[in-house]
Parts: sequence; C-alpha cells; structure tokens
Amino acid sequence: HELRKVWGKPVFLAGLLALALCNLFLLWTGTRPGTGQPPATAYKAAGRALEGLTTAQQQALVEEKLDLVRGVLQIDQLLRYAAEGGTLADDPRKTSPALFEQYGDAYEKRDYILFCDTLVQEYQLLEALSAELKAVGGYDAFLDSVQQKAQTLAGISIFKTAQSGYEQQNIALTARAYEGLRAVPITYSPQKGLYTALEYPFTDAILLLGMVLLASLLVREERDSGLLAFVRSTAGGRCCTALAKLAALALSLLAVLCLLYGVNLAYCQGTFGLGGLDRTIQSVPALMRCTMPLTVRQYLGLFLLAKWGAAFALGAGVMLAALWARRAVAGFAGALALFGAQWGIRALIPATARLNVLKYANLASLLRTNELLGNYRNLYWFGRPVQLPLVECVAGAVFCVVFCGGFCWLMTFAQLPEAPQGLPLLRLVPRRTKNSRATTVWREERFKLLAL
Repeated sequence: HELRKVWGKPVFLAGLLALALCNLFLLWTGTRPGTGQPPATAYKAAGRALEGLTTAQQQALVEEKLDLVRGVLQIDQLLRYAAEGGTLADDPRKTSPALFEQYGDAYEKRDYILFCDTLVQEYQLLEALSAELKAVGGYDAFLDSVQQKAQTLAGISIFKTAQSGYEQQNIALTARAYEGLRAVPITYSPQKGLYTALEYPFTDAILLLGMVLLASLLVREERDSGLLAFVRSTAGGRCCTALAKLAALALSLLAVLCLLYGVNLAYCQGTFGLGGLDRTIQSVPALMRCTMPLTVRQYLGLFLLAKWGAAFALGAGVMLAALWARRAVAGFAGALALFGAQWGIRALIPATARLNVLKYANLASLLRTNELLGNYRNLYWFGRPVQLPLVECVAGAVFCVVFCGGFCWLMTFAQLPEAPQGLPLLRLVPRRTKNSRATTVWREERFKLLAL
C-alpha cells in the first residue's frame, strides 16, 4: 500500500521525470567546454585511438603527439607574432632554425591528425592525457613508495621506541591495505566520462529533492489532510506502518538513484565515452588509490550500494522531520538545515586535523562515495589511526538507527499536534457561508482557485 501510494500517483512519476530532466539539463550545461577547452567528442576520439594498446604504447603515442603539437603550436605562435608587427630581423625562421627544421614540414603540410578543432585545444587535451597516463603508468612505483615509506619509518629509532605512535601505525596500516595489489593490470582509458558521471555535484542536490518528494507523499500528505490520525488508530497503523513507510522509502530511493546515475552514465557515454567497464578501477587515475581489486563494472555496483545506504540515512532524517513538524515547510527546512550544518562542519575541519573524524562522520561526507571507495585514508582517533570506511559505516549506521528509531517512536507513541490547514495568511480570507450574498458559479470557482 505504501509503495502504491508513491508509484501509483501520476504526480510522483511526473516529479521523477522532472528530476531526471533537471539533472540532465544541469549535467549538459555544467560539462560544456569553455572557450579554448577541448570539446567533449575529443575525449571519445582519443579513447578509440588508445584502445587495444598497452600502457607503454599509449604513453609513447601520446608523448609523440604532444611533442609534435607543442612544436607546431610554437611555430604557429611565432609566425602570428611576426605577422602582427615583427620585422625581418625578427624572422622566426632565422631566430629558431632548429624548431623549423624539426616541425616546419609538419606545420606547412598539416601532416598531423587532431582530436580537437584547434592546436590550443589539442595541446590541452594531450597534456591532460599525458598526466593521467603518468599517474596510472606509475602505479607500481606508487606501491613501492608506500612500502618503502613504511620500512623507512619502522627503521627510525624515534618510531621504533614508540610502538603505539600514530604516525608509525598509520604508515603500517596503509602499507597493509595496498598489499596484494601489485598484480592488478592497468588498462588506461580517458577518465573524463566515468569520473564526471560519478562525481557530478548537482546529482546529489537533485537526490535531496527526490527525498523531499518521497517524504511529501509518504508522510506529509496524510499529516496535512488529517488522515494520519485515522491510520494510527488502526491495529497496524503505528509501528508496522512506520516500518512500511521506511521500506517504501528505501526501495523508492534505489529506483531514484538508478535513474539519476543511469542518466549520468548514458549522457557521459554518449559525449565523453566511459572506456572499457572490464578494466580495473586502478586504471582510472582519480580512483587508482582504491584498495579493492575491482573492475569498473564492479565498482559501479558497489558505488550504487554505498550511495543507497547514505541516501537512506539522510532520507530517514527527512521523513522524521516531515512527521515531527506541524508545517511541511518547517520540517523540510529543518532537515535541509541539518544537512547544511553537517556540510559546514565538513568544510571547516581540515582533512589532516586531529578532529578529522568529525569531518567524515557526518551526513555530507556519507554522500561523497568516491572519497570512501576510491581513496584510502586513516583518521586520528585518540592517538590511534582508524580507517575511513569503518568511521563512515559506523556513522551511517548510527544515523540510520537514530532517524529510523525516532520516526517509529513518533508514529507509535507521540501525540502529534494537528497540522494547520492552509497558509496563515489565508486564514484572514473570510469563508463563504449559507448566509453570504448570492454569487455565481464562476465567481465561486474563481474564489476557490485564488484562495486555496
């Protein structure tokens, strides 16, 4: 019944469609390249050109193209400068003969293939691809540095004598976390599409609006109409109904998440390209510090589950606020204010501070799923390091217990005050009675439309 209350109403389906279209519009406007930046299709073309090559071959190809484009771009800039006001004494062919000897023929014959429309855009694209390839190409060197740092600190006498020191335990935990990852294969593909789809910030904002929509249909509609008082008077109308509403919230949030991130992935696949989903997640430069040997496809599934858990914790808080408040606006404003306060705590506390547990054990950090899964960090806990996944899992469980428990308690035991009917200002409008002066149907319907 609670699921039909949500999915059986056209207003929810229309709202869900509006959220998906809004997310797609914001994604389209937010990912459009600026002036001089590489177009979206260039990343897709570069991915096709690098497909099937080893990492070393990809690096050689990108560096060769980058060297050629850099030389041709320098010649183009020198000739433009000379044409705009240079003299014969400033002839770039005389001042830079080696440059023209190496790249002059390519410049004259246009003997090169570009992924972009201009040389400047091509240079920026190849610079980005080169940096990403250097990052994933040096993955074994990164693992070596982690192990070497642990061995070095373990050999220093000041850390040897302080076996319980935070620094030594932190390095040791990090080294153990990356053990066994040396055999992970690296298959590079441009990360622009995949990382944009997973990390686009406005998608979480749209998700918050989806929580408000679900809470309105599951709680506020009955609360404002007075139907909730009758529901609570039935045999299963309290705790059982509360649990059913939370279950309907969980299932509906999963569908909303699949829709929003499905839109992100489909759009980014069509514009930037996602690359092979069977490559390891360590092949994605921004997520290469993940300590789990997963493919991109497996990472997407785990990402969706982790985001679902965080969304349910926050959604349960929205449901609690919607049930507790007398007015819908006050309830939703209070829930969003709580999330804003949590975001403020996250923004104020540095990641390396002694209170960094408070930075990550809050609702705002729970929604930063790539920070949890695609990276590794130990937090300071009274002189001992504690892993970030443990902190966020415990925090998420605590928030779920508090919000879900509070919602069930209010439904079961609390005396909920009657919700006010209409807006306060509309109470000043006199109501029509039988003794009112005669009126027409048109005037009466117009009055109902404007007043209500």
